[in-house]
Amino acid sequence: MKKSKKNSLFISVRDKKLDAFLSSEKYFTLAFFDQPQPFDEKGRLLDNEDLEKIRKINGSTFYRINDKVYYAVSSQFR
Repeated sequence: MKKSKKNSLFISVRDKKLDAFLSSEKYFTLAFFDQPQPFDEKGRLLDNEDLEKIRKINGSTFYRINDKVYYAVSSQFR
């Protein structure tokens, strides 16, 4: 089975107001995918090959905004 090339884009933002709200240095990260992604009942991004496994990107759990856009709040800049 030949796999096709897929694209994704990550944008990370740090804001002092976000730091004050979360009580430590955090980054708000948006992930944009070119195709709809699977998610669970809590809106967490799932692994494409194992739909029972939550996909973590750089150790962060991403939550659904819509089928192609997900977000995470993490302590790591991506």
